[in-house]
Amino acid sequence: MVQIDKKEFKLKIQLKIIKRKKKNQSVNWKKLILYGLPIGFGVLLILFILSLHWISSDVRETCKKAQQEFEGDCVRALIAYLESDNLSFKEKNHVIWALGEIDDRRALPTLQRLYTCYFSLIFPSRSGHLDFRFTNLDL
Repeated sequence: MVQIDKKEFKLKIQLKIIKRKKKNQSVNWKKLILYGLPIGFGVLLILFILSLHWISSDVRETCKKAQQEFEGDCVRALIAYLESDNLSFKEKNHVIWALGEIDDRRALPTLQRLYTCYFSLIFPSRSGHLDFRFTNLDL
């Protein structure tokens, strides 16, 4: 029988304890991927749904404000609200944004009339010719 002295025995035990601590401190990548990815995806999904809710509630609020001043459904009231002279530039920009979010074809003529694009004069179209279709130079 081999006899181990007490110092050697203590050293072996201390080495085992140190190995366990190192093993417990190492990152378990499988667990991180298994739990981290679904949690991260869930958080992003919740943020996406909240942003959609925020956008739709903002559009509804703008629509209600327009319908308080003008008759008609949301699109017609927003168009009339946009064409009124008592709005600031920021409010008109917000109404244009709301009309774009609603995505109704009835707002297209009004939005095209307001659209000014100077970049089409500078940058050629795909065919190589200057694109003047959407350019409005009436200042």
